Amino acid sequence: MAHAFTHHHYLLYSMAAVGALMTSFYMFRLTYLTFYGASRMDAHTAEHVHESPMVMVAPLLVLAFLSAVGGLILGFPPEHGWLHGFLGPVVGGGAEHEAGAGTVILLMSIAIVIALLGWGLAHFLYAVSPMTAEGWAERFSGAYRVLLNKYYVDELYDLLFVEPLKRLGALLDWFDRTIIDGIVRGVGRLTDWGASGSTWLEKHIVYAGLNVIGYGNHLAAREGRKMQSGMVHHYAAIIVAGLFLLVLLVQLFAQM
Repeated sequence: MAHAFTHHHYLLYSMAAVGALMTSFYMFRLTYLTFYGASRMDAHTAEHVHESPMVMVAPLLVLAFLSAVGGLILGFPPEHGWLHGFLGPVVGGGAEHEAGAGTVILLMSIAIVIALLGWGLAHFLYAVSPMTAEGWAERFSGAYRVLLNKYYVDELYDLLFVEPLKRLGALLDWFDRTIIDGIVRGVGRLTDWGASGSTWLEKHIVYAGLNVIGYGNHLAAREGRKMQSGMVHHYAAIIVAGLFLLVLLVQLFAQM
């Protein structure tokens, strides 16, 4: 804030001052609603309330200390403090608008007054006269609902991003379960059918054909062995039959 004021950025200074006022107000509002007044916890929640462990408390103590005196230790005076020199290469700066000690003290006093005003307003509305806050909420119900719902940023984000992404995820899930998994299952079934068909073909066609050929050779060999009887008259009969068939074939070819 002091940097914006000394460099004549009064609009930025005003915005920062309003933000500081609102921050002081809602932080003390949070304090009063949390630690003062009637408890809004049910019995089950109250039974499980306990102090945070040191692993959570210690970082909060460090942050509280730096929030209270860190700026005074590290950033004073604004134009020559360690924090200004550390951030200078990043945020830029110069000595052309150096502020005097009086200006710095004045701005610090204004910041303290802003913080006290925020605390005073929160103290009045949530400790001294809670009904006033309820009355203002009823009187300015539209603004109250907008602020209560955080300008409907969450609802807008949910409408524009969360719900469309959820629907897209559901669509992709359906596509994966129905189309992709269906294709995989179909390929699996085709593979099973192909394997079953190959097994049947091998068993009933290939092996059956080989068995028929083998058994036919066996029968032909057995019958052929009968012709080798070792008896002369059997061989003579075969020779006569062969000559008869040969003459018959010659006559048939001659007629053709």
